[in-house]
Amino acid sequence: MKKEAFIISNTSTLSLTKIAEGVECKDRIIGMHFLNPVPKVPLVELIKAMDTSNHTALAVKQFAAKIGKTAIEVFEYPGFVTTRAIVPLLNEAMHIYLEGISTAKDIDTAMKLGYNFQYGPLEMADMMGLDEVLAWMDSLWMILGEPRYRACPILRKLVRERKLGKKSGEGFYLYDTEGKIIQH
Repeated sequence: MKKEAFIISNTSTLSLTKIAEGVECKDRIIGMHFLNPVPKVPLVELIKAMDTSNHTALAVKQFAAKIGKTAIEVFEYPGFVTTRAIVPLLNEAMHIYLEGISTAKDIDTAMKLGYNFQYGPLEMADMMGLDEVLAWMDSLWMILGEPRYRACPILRKLVRERKLGKKSGEGFYLYDTEGKIIQH
């Protein structure tokens, strides 16, 4: 590859610093963590490895702007910003549901109206894929050992039953063939 080329990874679990160990141009390695659905979410996290240069970060930030994304800089750490922040929220909403405090619909309505969320946390988890959410929680729980990342039992049960959310047609909600909620 050209000497001025950047090495960009979209990994959310592999260490960029570890990847950089095998190359000479450690300063040109950076991550771009896009959120799903990629075409609709205007954010991308730029993950700086231990030796990523400011030049690399600036150039990749400019590239992100050209493709219509707002980039935030994040130093390499499990979960970055978005995953670390959303996982405890999703997990707590699942505990509220499991404890019978409220229905999935009412939990989501509370967060949408009370905090101006576009989607409620349980609907969001269904959209992300409950198996993916569980994998994130398990990974963060294993790496960081913090209780806020220990997956709610209802999530494990749904995944075990292959109720993975929108992609399987059932999760916290039932979905029609077009992915619209049909049962609350």
